[in-house]
Amino acid sequence: MEAPVHALLQGNHFGQLGTVNPDNSPHIDTVWYAWEDDKLRVCTTRATLKAKNLLINPKAYMVITHRDNPYEQAQIALTLDAIDEDNDLSVCDRIADRYTGRSFPQRHLKGRIVLSFRIDKLKYHIARV
Repeated sequence: MEAPVHALLQGNHFGQLGTVNPDNSPHIDTVWYAWEDDKLRVCTTRATLKAKNLLINPKAYMVITHRDNPYEQAQIALTLDAIDEDNDLSVCDRIADRYTGRSFPQRHLKGRIVLSFRIDKLKYHIARV
């Protein structure tokens, strides 16, 4: 992976995660994510529409846009590899720390899961403005 792409994935930029609804319409959520062990990871609960959609269709798409340059982005085709429990919130804490410098704030929410995606295809683009 080229250095600018790796830097973008390692940064604390927001991702736009797209999944497919049962009626084949798109569903898009803004997410925090982590790039760990060649996987994109997102914390959520099983009750979210994105998690429900991924149980039906494991294909997803994420666009990660640089905070300071909206013309620097990675467009990523993904496949869900695993859904893991995060009962101790260790993954959620790591991800939250990247964005806020603190632990995951919603400690009272139970049933947190981690969606782990493999990258099928990645397109990186940067335009200087």
